[in-house]
Amino acid sequence: MKKGGRGMRYIRLVPVLFFALTLAAAPVKAHAAEVLWENFEGENYWEPVDWENTAQVNLSVGADKASEGKQSLKVVIREEVTDWKNKVGFSREDPIDLSKGNSIAMDIFNEKTADLEVAMGFMTGDGWTYYESDKKPLKSGWNRDITFDLTASDFKNKASDWKYTVSLADRDNVGKVFILLYRPARMSADTVFIDNIRIK
Repeated sequence: MKKGGRGMRYIRLVPVLFFALTLAAAPVKAHAAEVLWENFEGENYWEPVDWENTAQVNLSVGADKASEGKQSLKVVIREEVTDWKNKVGFSREDPIDLSKGNSIAMDIFNEKTADLEVAMGFMTGDGWTYYESDKKPLKSGWNRDITFDLTASDFKNKASDWKYTVSLADRDNVGKVFILLYRPARMSADTVFIDNIRIK
């Protein structure tokens, strides 16, 4: 009797086919897609806000402390002696639909002051209603993947008496995005680098 006939080949193929079918049927873990929105590789489209309670800030794009690509936004927070000017802010006017993502994240390098905090603001809807997120603490050095939940009910606006109790409305119609850096009163100058802003 010949060895390795048709019956033997069939027996050998069965485990291989079973293993292949098992792999095909195994569940595949889905990874949430990220969309890179701003990596500061081109021109600087961000401008300081001129609110009464904001201090002065200088903005520039350069090669220092880039976490994605080759450039980041350099934010020089200037020294301020007025107590109630407790933050600096800057914005980019760019119509964007944030309804397809659940959060927005960024990387921040804080050069020296350990008790800075960062928040994000959004002007939404046809009337450009301003919403601001709750603040996130920043330590000295790298703060990677600082994430703001766009679906949370911890935003504030004029209608909420500036309490963090409302949701971000009209996420599909955002006209302007803000970044705000809150600082201790009368803080000396500091430098912060921001990069890799993405929607998740």
